[in-house]
Amino acid sequence: MFKTFLSSFGWLTAGVLLAATPCSACKNRAVWFWASSSSIYGSVQIVENSTHETETLDFFNNHSIKKVYGSYQNRPVSEPTPIAVWNAKLDSAGIDSLFLMSENTWIFPDN
Repeated sequence: MFKTFLSSFGWLTAGVLLAATPCSACKNRAVWFWASSSSIYGSVQIVENSTHETETLDFFNNHSIKKVYGSYQNRPVSEPTPIAVWNAKLDSAGIDSLFLMSENTWIFPDN
């Protein structure tokens, strides 16, 4: 019986330790980074604002974000430099950047 108690106690302790381990222990997390102009967390509000970029990169690094799926509206075409600078900052931080296209109308010549 004592052996069963120790075994159960060991599993319970392991479970509690695992549950208490912060998510920052995860080393390969990803985030969807939407353009959303109505959100303070949208790429429209962050990219090209050095303070917000620094805060966002700090957040990504502190939470082990290693991949960003970014939506930037038409900015990669209309404003390629700020997006290129942002991607360079992500790359310098060891974060992969992937372009997220939410609409397919960009393929048409008028767009």
